[in-house]
Amino acid sequence: MIPKIHLSISHCRRLRTICLISWSLSVALPIPPVCAADLSDIDQLVSRAEGFAARGKPDEAESDFRSALELTVGKFGSFHAATAGLNRRLASFLLDQNRTAEAERCLQKALVITSGYSPAAALDGEFRGVSVFTNNALQNPDQLPGSFELADVLEGYASLYASQGRYSDAERLLKTATRVYEDGAANRASTGFILRGDSHELFLRAMTQLAFVQSKQSKVVEAEQTFTRAASITRARKGATSPELAEVLRSLARFYRCQGRTSDAEAAESEAASQSR
Repeated sequence: MIPKIHLSISHCRRLRTICLISWSLSVALPIPPVCAADLSDIDQLVSRAEGFAARGKPDEAESDFRSALELTVGKFGSFHAATAGLNRRLASFLLDQNRTAEAERCLQKALVITSGYSPAAALDGEFRGVSVFTNNALQNPDQLPGSFELADVLEGYASLYASQGRYSDAERLLKTATRVYEDGAANRASTGFILRGDSHELFLRAMTQLAFVQSKQSKVVEAEQTFTRAASITRARKGATSPELAEVLRSLARFYRCQGRTSDAEAAESEAASQSR
């Protein structure tokens, strides 16, 4: 006969504390390294999948994404940066198809891997017992490791939350992602489908998303500050005549037009045009 177990409130609180401690300790595990040369065949599949998606062929795109994921797991295993990157790319595709539940499952797997959650939680490629971990991780993103791969996953969750109208949750994750990218190596190179673009391109992408979710919450001042800060950092890093700065200024101009600030929009567009000459 199995004895009944009665948990008092204090016991429940103690168990919750243990879960939180386990979560904070688990994030210290390193992600296995990946060599770009080892990804070439997988990267080709991903590029083809993205091409199909861009041409409005979702069935062909999904087939290639899933083939790439299967190949990645077979080549590197379930708990690997490449597997996380593929889940992140697949999640973006599924989100574009309004398949949010499936996208969230892919993002959860990517978060588990990039945060360094113990591989003991993985069984045959399926991650178990991670609900408490992921909930706490997303509520406290600043306590997670400051890797670019993890910041990219946080951006994915931010896109998911924004699609659900959860703009404050998206903002919290994007603030962490932008800090990670800004503090990262200035000349970090792209690693195929795992990360698209160098550190500054990733930073600008996250800053643009951040300004968008701030504006959706009517945080007009904060959104403008985000854009102008992105422009200032881009001037310092890339130069006053860089195409990256021109793109930031065009985004700022679009923001001004949405606010009915025509003269400010025209000034930003004029400056952007001068960078392109």
